[in-house]
Amino acid sequence: MQHTTCTEDRIYHALERCLHGLSRDAVSSRWAAGLCLNCWSLQELVSRDAGNYLILVEKILSKAKEV
Repeated sequence: MQHTTCTEDRIYHALERCLHGLSRDAVSSRWAAGLCLNCWSLQELVSRDAGNYLILVEKILSKAKEV
């Protein structure tokens, strides 16, 4: 099991929620509101510390490799 920080976990969780909301069958106003909130959470985490941006990029690249 890989050791991660709390911030890394929060970024990964918000990213997972954003990506999950992009499924084809999830088109509703409730989904759009949730996606906006998740994107805002990612923006807030990244804006607080430049290092968080690198964590987000690493998580995105990791998810891209899975696909």
